[in-house]
Amino acid sequence: MKPLNIHFDAYPIALVLGVLLALAAIAIAWRRRQAPGALPLLIFSAASAWWMVCSLLWRVVGTGADPMIWFKLIFVGVVLIAPAFLAFALQYTNRGHWLTRRIIALLAIEPVLFNVAVWTDSYHGLVSASWRGRGYGEFVGGTVFWIHSFYSYALIGFAHIVLIQCFLRAPPIYRRQSGMIIGGALVPLFGNALTIFHLSPLPGGDLTPFGLVVSSAVISTALFRRGLLDLVPIARDAVVERMHDGVLVLDSQNRLVDLNPAARTILGIAHLDVLGKPAAVAMAAWHGYSPDYLSMADFHDEVLIGNDRCVDLRISALSSKRTRLGGRLMVLRDITPLRQASAALQDANSRLRQQLIEIEVMQDLLKEQAIRDSLTGLYNRRFLEETLMRELGQSTRTHDPVSVVLIDLDHFKSINDTYGHGAGDLLLQTVGELLRSSCRGGDAACRFGGEEFVVLLPGTSFSVALQRADQVRQEFMALRVPFGEFKLHATFSAGVATFPRHGEDFASLLNAADIALYAAKKEGRNRVLGAQEIPV
Repeated sequence: MKPLNIHFDAYPIALVLGVLLALAAIAIAWRRRQAPGALPLLIFSAASAWWMVCSLLWRVVGTGADPMIWFKLIFVGVVLIAPAFLAFALQYTNRGHWLTRRIIALLAIEPVLFNVAVWTDSYHGLVSASWRGRGYGEFVGGTVFWIHSFYSYALIGFAHIVLIQCFLRAPPIYRRQSGMIIGGALVPLFGNALTIFHLSPLPGGDLTPFGLVVSSAVISTALFRRGLLDLVPIARDAVVERMHDGVLVLDSQNRLVDLNPAARTILGIAHLDVLGKPAAVAMAAWHGYSPDYLSMADFHDEVLIGNDRCVDLRISALSSKRTRLGGRLMVLRDITPLRQASAALQDANSRLRQQLIEIEVMQDLLKEQAIRDSLTGLYNRRFLEETLMRELGQSTRTHDPVSVVLIDLDHFKSINDTYGHGAGDLLLQTVGELLRSSCRGGDAACRFGGEEFVVLLPGTSFSVALQRADQVRQEFMALRVPFGEFKLHATFSAGVATFPRHGEDFASLLNAADIALYAAKKEGRNRVLGAQEIPV
């Protein structure tokens, strides 16, 4: 290759510029040293600055007493560049867990051994086989040098493989970052290859520092303009890309800079050309979107997207432990299935409650039917027995009277024979309605069987019970019940007994009322008689 005619006064200026850019990168990396990849990037930038400073001093100051002093000092930084770049690439692509203590210790062995070889090269000549020319000269590497070079290239090559994989999977904003890193690291690598293989267009000049100048400029641009350490794709492929929740990232101007596949599905975003556009434009498919969502520091609510999709929306300001970074994180969780399941559960609960109410009504109805006579609607004999036993026990404690009225229709068989059983049933229903209307609070009218009825009168004295029974008799006697073309007319006889005056228990009390009823029938029917006193 024909040497280029370059004025070497530009060489120190370029090195000074590179050192300044590297120092700027060091300062930013130190300030954000908690971010993944910051510490390896700091070491890489510091090693690059060291290489350029030593090259600059070698060119400007000269060799002094030891002609190899700058050559030896350069390698103090040179040996750190490849391991640091590899560590940065691993942390940047979420493979930092590979950097175990054992791996770091193994990576430190080669730099230490090579520097020992450099400082003892005068004894074995395995690093520098020879020099051509004067002063800066043209370096010819020895066996150890070539081993070190290929080892460093292997580390850097592996780091580039990792970065290229990240580049291919990353969205556009991260592709720009990783592309800048890959390109910036290739420039000094290419310059170093031209130098060590003696293909440099600068006779006796090392192109690697020039490459480091470009690399420092690219890294500084990534730090300042691309937010390298602010937007490192931590676990993005492993976590964010595979999340079921939609994730969107907005910058300080509320422009959409990133979103995952779940967000695209939820919002109906078909193409990634929305990246870089204002949130309102990017979310045009979201008809319910409101700029008010971004007017607060934090926002959390359930919102509708479309007509049938319900989303739990959370918007948070992006910030570190110390400062706000000037962006927003939007997380969309599709809770439509949850809402549908909740609605289905509520509907099922509502139906279940309705069924329980219906069951309770049916149970009450069954209970009522179990104690009611189906023809007259009055209580039946079972209810009478249970209620009368309870009232007698209560009367024993309180000494209040309990009266019963036993009623039997007069000549009921002849009515059935003359007009039919329909007429008899109608008269029974009429009696039942009359007894029910005459009852007061606590009273109970029961159909005892056939044409017999019992009225239970708790707390009613014998004389009052006689009066009330006779009043009902007169009302029934006055009735004329229409039945087809006929007017039905009937009477009844009744016997009245009172506890404990006429009986001390259920059976004796009803028996006393039955005897009084029989006496009323015997005396001509259509009358009410009271039971006889119990002999003492």
